[in-house]
Amino acid sequence: MTSKLFFILEPEVAGGWGDRTEYVPRSGNLPLVTRLDYEFFGWLGDELLGSSSYFIVTEQLKKTMEKYHGTGYSFSDVIISKSEVFLEEFPGMKLPPFVWLKIHGVAMVDDVGMGPRGRLVVSEEMLKEMKKHKLDYCSIKKAPNRWRPIDK
Repeated sequence: MTSKLFFILEPEVAGGWGDRTEYVPRSGNLPLVTRLDYEFFGWLGDELLGSSSYFIVTEQLKKTMEKYHGTGYSFSDVIISKSEVFLEEFPGMKLPPFVWLKIHGVAMVDDVGMGPRGRLVVSEEMLKEMKKHKLDYCSIKKAPNRWRPIDK
């Protein structure tokens, strides 16, 4: 029996939490974000972006992921804002529509899951689908075989 391959993705960080992000602190865990405002400081063009273990994807990447019908993720609305630095450095730049990639899967089991230290872990099959889109600045490494399924 062949074991399924998984990969750790460390996407481009083009910004961070904006002022309209709402969250509930949780001891020992990542905060529970109830509303995500992704504030852009720059953007190199990748379709998967991250910040503090929360992720957004373009509408186009969302459509590919929905078509694949994988496990461990869903999508939600995200507020997109631009920092003053972004507005100064990239005047007039239009951003494509983005959505919040919500991860609820188990790493090393589901197609999309959260690994140790808030790392994004995807199956080989999901990675093949995601690579149909621009991920030029996303670090992709094979997940170690010694990892066991990890609930977030």
